[in-house]
Amino acid sequence: MKRVLFRPQAARELEKLPNRDRDQVEEAIERFSQTGSGDVKMLTGEGRELRLRVGHWRVRFIYEKPDIIRILHIRNRREAYLPCRAGWAKRQIPNPGSALAHCNRDPGTQLGSMARQRGINHLRDAIGAEVLL
Repeated sequence: MKRVLFRPQAARELEKLPNRDRDQVEEAIERFSQTGSGDVKMLTGEGRELRLRVGHWRVRFIYEKPDIIRILHIRNRREAYLPCRAGWAKRQIPNPGSALAHCNRDPGTQLGSMARQRGINHLRDAIGAEVLL
C-alpha cells in the first residue's frame, strides 16, 4: 500500500466536490494506492505527472518515492489539463521542469478555516491520507 499525501489545494478541491463524486474519487484513490489499478496515464509535457480518471474528474499526481503518491489537483476534465487556473500567476521556481512549475500555490500554505480542517480530517479517516501544510 502506498502512502497518499494531498497538497492543500487538492484537499480543498476534493472538499468542494458533490458528495457522490467525492466518494467515487476517494474510492478510486484508495483502490489505486492499494492495488495500483485504475485508469492512469503519464501526462506528456508535464514532467513526472500522472492522471487518474474517475468519471468526469481527473486526479493529477506524482510519485515522490516508490511508496508515496502526492495528489496535486482534483479537477473536472474540462479544466484538468489547463496549465493554470484564471488568476493564478506562474510561480518562479529554480527548476522549470518540476511537476509543480505550473502552479503558484506554496506547499507550505496554512489552511485557515475549521471547515477545511474538518475536510482534512475526513480525508484522513476515509483513506488514511495526509495533507501536508
